[in-house]
Amino acid sequence: MLASQTLPVKTFPPQIRYFDVRHDLLGVANLIELCFADTLNQDGLKYIQQIRQAAQNTSLLGIAWVGYERAALPSLGFVWEENHQIIGNLTIIPHHSKAGTHYLIANVAVHPEYRRRGIARLLTERALIYLQNKQAKTVWLHVRDDNPPAINLYNKLGFQENMRRTTWEKPSIPDLSALPALPRDEFHFTLSNYSIHPRRSTDWYIHRNWLNQTYPPQFGWHLNFNLECFQPGFKGWFYSAWHDLGLKHWSLYYAGRLIGVASLESSQAGSTIIYIALDEVFEDPATYALLSFLDKQFPKHPSWLIDYPAYRIAQPLKALGFNPTQTLIWMSRPI
Repeated sequence: MLASQTLPVKTFPPQIRYFDVRHDLLGVANLIELCFADTLNQDGLKYIQQIRQAAQNTSLLGIAWVGYERAALPSLGFVWEENHQIIGNLTIIPHHSKAGTHYLIANVAVHPEYRRRGIARLLTERALIYLQNKQAKTVWLHVRDDNPPAINLYNKLGFQENMRRTTWEKPSIPDLSALPALPRDEFHFTLSNYSIHPRRSTDWYIHRNWLNQTYPPQFGWHLNFNLECFQPGFKGWFYSAWHDLGLKHWSLYYAGRLIGVASLESSQAGSTIIYIALDEVFEDPATYALLSFLDKQFPKHPSWLIDYPAYRIAQPLKALGFNPTQTLIWMSRPI
């Protein structure tokens, strides 16, 4: 991790002001939808709708809505306003955990007609000054890998890449007979030699290690990943119920060896999330076997989402009807 980078004292233009949750929600929702119209999926659109609902009903302002990025209803940040119109926005999302408070910069958006004026840079610099005054240690953000101008901007502001993760989405498949088979020689064993059953408590030690590798503690906070919810027994059930996750787990064995666990999160907040924890030696075939099993168990499932390290398990996911919706570069910067 880089050493702290003290920011110079800077005077910002009067167009930048603090986000006002009582008056700015509708303008921010419109701006986000305009700027990200070509990348918003169903959950993203639902998130925009929830912001608009909150703007129309101030009694909802204390509710932590959850959208595609697991981001709460905007309540902190900065906007750029000209002629009584919000043409730039930056949201700051604090996340409190045992390791301390982490801050995420999100929803950085500038109206297309006002770009190339340095507005995004000034909003980001203003947020960094704010977080420096809050004595934050580190600030995070993410940017799509197909957005070189934004990547270049954040590099110039001292952000460094930590990881890349791809989001995969799969709609319901009405015809299971159309499920393709992958070439046997890609997997080093036949798919007839495995067994899948509900996870046993004795699987937890290995499962926990795989989860920590795929959703490491230093990164998992911004994915809303809580390892306590995955543990077996009453504790896991309690934490899962408390967070309204409804987690269910299935273990995959090959020749008597545990090689993977799939966890299905059936919360009511949006699309169903699947967490995959795998033995890297069998990563591709284990993915195919576990997700084929879930397809048959839940043939009328809603949209499924998987967040996984980029460039991995792509072949089995594509074969099973998943499509990559975006690859995000997660970047951080010490304050």
